[in-house]
Amino acid sequence: VRGLKDAMTRDILKLLDELSDTTASIYFVPDIFVTDLMQGRMDSVGDIPVIAVCESPFTGTNSMVKRASDIILSLLILLLISPLMLLIALGVWLTSPGPIIFRQRRYGLNGEEIHIYKFRTMVQDAPAKGGTITFGRDPRITRVGQVLRKIKIDELPQLINVLRGEMSFVGPRPEVRRYVELFCEDYK
Repeated sequence: VRGLKDAMTRDILKLLDELSDTTASIYFVPDIFVTDLMQGRMDSVGDIPVIAVCESPFTGTNSMVKRASDIILSLLILLLISPLMLLIALGVWLTSPGPIIFRQRRYGLNGEEIHIYKFRTMVQDAPAKGGTITFGRDPRITRVGQVLRKIKIDELPQLINVLRGEMSFVGPRPEVRRYVELFCEDYK
């Protein structure tokens, strides 16, 4: 593919050189379909024409529609599952001392630090009792926590994050702050 692009570039430059002495206007329209760009379109940044290869869904009308759907869906789901969430909260509270909700620092959109919410599935102060990464039969995971993790409902409180605009149903998942910082240190 690179050889084909190099040949096309040479041909274009040769043609432009041959037409440089003409009085005619010359316009170059790249064929964005040849480059197989799924979201490609022509645009301009200031006075400079550009090809938009991939655009963020977080701008313009798309952003408003996305936010409205996040609000409506999260409110509806929270209302429907509130009895289940109360039962889970009661289970966490009765079986293990400590807070019901676990707050975890993560990086959201544009690197902004947020706190995401989960039902607590580990003993209180779990990181102080041995590492930060969990493993198969981690003794720090409570009995209720094992069930919540197995059926993947420990993250239901993140609907509150969606309602607050810190997360979205569709979009990048916020990254754990510690792992982002470790990654950044490795690639300085």
